[in-house]
Amino acid sequence: MKNICKLKNLQNLRLFVLPSIPEVLNIDDLLPFIKNHPNTKIRFSFNEEISEEYKIQLDALIDTLIKSEITNCLIQYDGQNQEKYKILNDRYHRRIFK
Repeated sequence: MKNICKLKNLQNLRLFVLPSIPEVLNIDDLLPFIKNHPNTKIRFSFNEEISEEYKIQLDALIDTLIKSEITNCLIQYDGQNQEKYKILNDRYHRRIFK
């Protein structure tokens, strides 16, 4: 994520999608990226082979997103809490970006 953040014109992105992410992203780097790009719809989808420990970290990030009422991000992985996914999904798809 730190290398991605160094890209020029990143603020101009309207949509940022990373599909089938392996356990390589530092979860602590995701929240600042999300918060620093409020006008970008962001979607992270993690592959099936992430560890339970990594899922726990993702769950903590999801809880933070929900509490912060952030609407521009959707996180998806196998085995996640479906109620929390629905909250993120509803917010993500309801949000209209100009």
